Amino acid sequence: MLTYAEVYDVIAFYGKNGFVPVGTIPDVFGPGAEGNTILRKILR
Repeated sequence: MLTYAEVYDVIAFYGKNGFVPVGTIPDVFGPGAEGNTILRKILR
């Protein structure tokens, strides 16, 4: 799952549904931008 790092509500929503952040890709939209956050969920 990939989402914009500055949208904290979206990251919190996915966190409540079992996703955990595993990395950040900085400067996707130019210098000074937050970048993207990568989240994952382990399926069992």
